[in-house]
Amino acid sequence: MTDTPVRQTRSSGPRATAYPAHRVLLVVLAGAAGVLTGLVVALWVPLAQFDEMVVQSLNAQVAPHAELVTLLGAVTDVGSETAVWVLTGVVVVAALLLRRYRAAGYLVACWLLEFVVENGLKHGIGRPRPVVPVELVHATTGSYPSGHTMGITVACVSVTVLLLGSVDRRWWRWLLVVGSLVVMAVVAATRVLLAAHYPSDVVGAMLLGTVLALALVPIAGRPDELLSRPRTAASTSDG
Repeated sequence: MTDTPVRQTRSSGPRATAYPAHRVLLVVLAGAAGVLTGLVVALWVPLAQFDEMVVQSLNAQVAPHAELVTLLGAVTDVGSETAVWVLTGVVVVAALLLRRYRAAGYLVACWLLEFVVENGLKHGIGRPRPVVPVELVHATTGSYPSGHTMGITVACVSVTVLLLGSVDRRWWRWLLVVGSLVVMAVVAATRVLLAAHYPSDVVGAMLLGTVLALALVPIAGRPDELLSRPRTAASTSDG
């Protein structure tokens, strides 16, 4: 009597579905970013009118309150180029000390690609900054996309992706995701409230930043391994 080999089927749990879900999300966000960028380049009138209306209205409300302007300026600096570099550098060093070399490479790649794409679009599109009665911040580079928003988005999404794979409790995972979204949204809001950017600038920056961070996930490891709950058994180093 011969033994009949048993065919092993793939699990239908989170690990079997995470990778396709990652790709679907990436395609949807990339499509949205592409459409919005196209509308900005085409100077679509309804979008331009909405942007202008929001910025002018907010400037009239925010400008008279010096304390609020100071607070917004402090919060918006969380997304500054220096702050993002420091955050990324600290996490990269931590990853190297833990011998998570692929994770460190992923973070560096995200930072480099964000820098290239952001500045390429700013110079390529050349969208003027909002012109308001009371200038609250001074900026000379292109308006689309928002550099502060895109930088903090890439940093938050990339770090969150790496941490999700090592957090077992569901509520901790939700806290990570929600916390990242809040930080991104707050920085984005300050850019509009300070009339440094139009609403479409920050929305486009969040979409583009998320797409870049998700597109480079394979550098750190398989998306189904990173985005699913960690296994109970001890995991091995990714170096």
